[in-house]
Amino acid sequence: MATSKGLGLVYGTKATIKVYDSANLLPLVAGIATLESMDITHECDTEQVKNSSGEVVANVSAGDRLSATFNIIPSGVDATAAKLAAIIPNGNGRVNVTLADSISIGAAFTAGSPPTGSDSINGDWIYIGGGSLKFTQSGKAMLSLPCVKYAGITGSTAAITL
Repeated sequence: MATSKGLGLVYGTKATIKVYDSANLLPLVAGIATLESMDITHECDTEQVKNSSGEVVANVSAGDRLSATFNIIPSGVDATAAKLAAIIPNGNGRVNVTLADSISIGAAFTAGSPPTGSDSINGDWIYIGGGSLKFTQSGKAMLSLPCVKYAGITGSTAAITL
């Protein structure tokens, strides 16, 4: 474990990740999903309203959401178990994050299910497709899962067949 004298730091990725399919019934990670990194971005839709002179008189914002890519090292007690953690869910799968640092992203954005107060990272994320599994000749495999979190959609709800 790292320590610091002087300044306190937000340091490392402490989160635990579990991956489920879109029916939200089957945990797909039977091995260990070791979190290498996560990149989280606040997004929203904006529109500028202009008057007849072309001057901006209002800026409208809606659709607050968080987007994230979780980069995971598939691992386990042995190589067979590690392969079980190297799986990409189907669209609308659930990625559950626990034990991450409690940080508010997007001001008072409290997305999640259940709502997580000022903690924007922990909770359920919706897998949006585009995941990848990268292999190299000389290093560890890396699983990347792009996800999104909305304030009004519960990530742990099973997907609905249309």
